[in-house]
Amino acid sequence: MRVKRDLVLGWGPLVASVGAFAAITAALAAGGWLIDLDLAVERSLSAYRPAAAEVVASVLNRLGQGLWLLGICAAIAAWLAVRRWRLGEGRWRAAVPLLYVLAAAVLLVPTVRVLKDSTGRGAPSSPLPPEITVQLRGPLPPGEYAAGYPGGHAANTVVWYGVLLALVVGVCYAYGRPGPSRRVRVAVRLVPPVVVLFTTTYLSYHWFSDGLAGLALGLAVDRGLYLLRPLHPDRPPAPHFRQDCALQAGARPRLSRRCALGEQADPAGAYQEPDDDQHDAPQELPAEQGDDPTDHEDHCEQP
Repeated sequence: MRVKRDLVLGWGPLVASVGAFAAITAALAAGGWLIDLDLAVERSLSAYRPAAAEVVASVLNRLGQGLWLLGICAAIAAWLAVRRWRLGEGRWRAAVPLLYVLAAAVLLVPTVRVLKDSTGRGAPSSPLPPEITVQLRGPLPPGEYAAGYPGGHAANTVVWYGVLLALVVGVCYAYGRPGPSRRVRVAVRLVPPVVVLFTTTYLSYHWFSDGLAGLALGLAVDRGLYLLRPLHPDRPPAPHFRQDCALQAGARPRLSRRCALGEQADPAGAYQEPDDDQHDAPQELPAEQGDDPTDHEDHCEQP
C-alpha cells in the first residue's frame, strides 16, 4: 500500500513535473510557438495596466517572496522543535521540523540559481526589444538582467506553502488539536501559485513560460520532499493518535499531552508503542512524587 501511494503521490508527479520542465525548456530553445505565446501574452497584458491594478498586483506578488517564506517556516519549525523537546519526544522528533526546512532550502535554492544562470533569459520589462529578451541564452549586453528562467517566485509558492502547511499540521498535533480542513489545505496549495503566476506575468517581471517552468520545478522539489518520509513534520507522533481524546488541563500538562497523542513514555524518555491489549482499558498515569493520585483526574477517555 505504501509503495503504491508513493508511486501515485510521489514518483509519478515527480517524473511528470521534471518532464514538463524539460518540455518547456526544449520548446523555448527551439524558438517556436511558445516564444510567440510569450510575446502575445505580454502584449495583451501591457495594453491594460492601470495604476491601481499595478499596486494590487505588486502586493499580491509578495506571496512568492522566498526569503520571508523561508523565515516564517524556520520560525514555526523552531517553535515545533522546542514543543516536541518539552514533551519529551526525543532528539530526532524535535530536530525533524528544522531538517525538513533545511532540506527544502537545499533542494530549491541552488537548483533555481543554477538553472537561471545557465539559461540567461531576460525580462519583459527590459528596455531591450522583446524579441531579444524572450530568447534563452539571447544576445544580452553585459549587466543586463539575465535570470528570468525559471520563475523563482512561482517555484517558491509550490514548495514553501507545502512546507508551511506540513509544519502547521505538526504544531496542531503537538498541541493535541486536529489539523486544517481539507478545503483549507487545498486553498493553501493552489491559490498562491495561481496568484503569483498571474501577477509576475502581469507586472512584466517574467514571461508567461517562466512561471509555468517555475511551477513545474517547484512541484518536482515538493514531490521530492514528499518522498523524504522520515523528515515529514506532519506525521502523528504515534500510530494510535486519537483526535477525540479529551485533554484535561490538570497539574501535569506534559502527561496530559502524551495521553492526548496516544503515546506512552518509558523511564528513559523514549516513546514506545502501546500493546494492542492495553487499548482495551483506560491507562492510569503515574502520580508525581508528593502528589495525591486522587487530586488529579488526568487521563484520557478510551473509546
